[in-house]
Amino acid sequence: MRLLIALTSLILGLTHASPIVPRAGAGGPIAKPIPSNCTITNPLLHNATNWNNNNTTDISGYMPSLVFTSTHLLYEAYFSLPTPADELWTQCSQQCYGYGEEGDCKSAVLAYEVPVPEGYYGAEGGELAIGCLLFDEYLTPEDFEDAVEEQWVDERAGSIHC
Repeated sequence: MRLLIALTSLILGLTHASPIVPRAGAGGPIAKPIPSNCTITNPLLHNATNWNNNNTTDISGYMPSLVFTSTHLLYEAYFSLPTPADELWTQCSQQCYGYGEEGDCKSAVLAYEVPVPEGYYGAEGGELAIGCLLFDEYLTPEDFEDAVEEQWVDERAGSIHC
């Protein structure tokens, strides 16, 4: 019984310490598997990887431009649990596919060392965390700009075409 109580406390503690939460409102998009007839293209600079082929190359130092983000951001989540990037990318891209009506979310970006915006759930802003951002428009290489050094690390991005 003590083991059960200890495990329950640990799980609840981890859940509250690093939630994946949207900027506004509670909860988040439901992760929905992306059908095999969809194509995910990678818009990151210097990388023509097609995520459907499961070939990944670490890209660092690029972020969606502030203009693109301010115009097309649907959802953002920041968390700090150490989880492998491929697993987090799958969750982030599937949340994009599951967002709203099919096709509402067109692109997703996942990166480590992303600054949390000021006011995000009362945060002062600037703390570095893992970020998942969802957009209502397809990303292209021109929609990215250089990030501050050592930020936006090991990123993955995809535009979902179904």
